[in-house]
Amino acid sequence: MDYFGADRYVFTFALPVIDDVFLGVAGADLQMHGFEPCLLAALRETTHDAVLVGPERRVIAANTPRWLVGSRLPETPRAGVGEFVAVGEVGLDSGWSLALAART
Repeated sequence: MDYFGADRYVFTFALPVIDDVFLGVAGADLQMHGFEPCLLAALRETTHDAVLVGPERRVIAANTPRWLVGSRLPETPRAGVGEFVAVGEVGLDSGWSLALAART
């Protein structure tokens, strides 16, 4: 997520382009500073502390300072384990999870 070691968070999204045959890959880089307001607006809608986590347990966004963006959770969030009351997968094979915990 670090963009050329400049302490900028960037997401790279890519999908194969197929029309009966493989044509290539379409991709885009999205800087977090443009994406984060959208994520935070959605996370603020919940009555729980919420954290969006990537496939390597790295925090993508959170609606509380309880989890710091870019930090790594000690283990993959699971509902009913530790502080998390609910966990769900986000999106088409993104590897992202949305985890909810009781407010502290």
